[in-house]
Amino acid sequence: MNDDKTELVTSATRTMDGISGHCDETVGQETKRSGLFRGVRLKFLDAAWETKSGDEIAPETRLIFIDIDRIITRWGADRKPIGEPVVLEPGEKWPDYKAWNDALPRSEWIQGMNGTLEGPWRPAQIIHLLDPKSMGEYHWVDNTTGGGIAISDAVGSIKAMRRFRPGAAPIVELSSTHMPTKYGGRQRPNFKIHGWVSLPGEESKPVALPAPDAPTAAVQPNSITLKAVKPVSVGEELDDSIPW
Repeated sequence: MNDDKTELVTSATRTMDGISGHCDETVGQETKRSGLFRGVRLKFLDAAWETKSGDEIAPETRLIFIDIDRIITRWGADRKPIGEPVVLEPGEKWPDYKAWNDALPRSEWIQGMNGTLEGPWRPAQIIHLLDPKSMGEYHWVDNTTGGGIAISDAVGSIKAMRRFRPGAAPIVELSSTHMPTKYGGRQRPNFKIHGWVSLPGEESKPVALPAPDAPTAAVQPNSITLKAVKPVSVGEELDDSIPW
């Protein structure tokens, strides 16, 4: 008999299993958003992509660009973060973190790469990527000018596609491209788009647009079935057919 009257939950009555409902947070110790740094960390160094452990990312590797987080972190003199980062919500504007730095005494500023003192509050963006074959996750943290251009270009392309294919996610190659600078130029990160897919549960549902034809992007993962997204036609872009 169950003396404490605790209701037994069996596999037949519970609404999710232990995997779907898995949680490793402790009450009172939750962060604003969990999972900021999921999977393998990537870095861009000397015009090449590699993992934090130094393994190179092969040029033929294709990953799905699935999400972005934006954070502002306060760094200590030991180059370690102080406390939890401030996580911005989607659509939220960047706060005036320069004013946050100016409000701090110079004794709390930290030494920058060029030896000068810099404010400890620094913004960064975290790009989340998914391997459609292994379902392995990757993330890349960036706060550079070149990285910012790469992210802005990718986001611009995604927004343009989602006007016609809501929920579309790009299949990208981690590449590099030339960026002119006052010192003659250098290579910056680049997300080269090779196609588009809709992940299960986030299929495109365009309004007043023709249904996608047969897949046009070749993605054949081992574990999941991804639905290729039909390219946008000129007629859709013009919101009309070409009159000839």
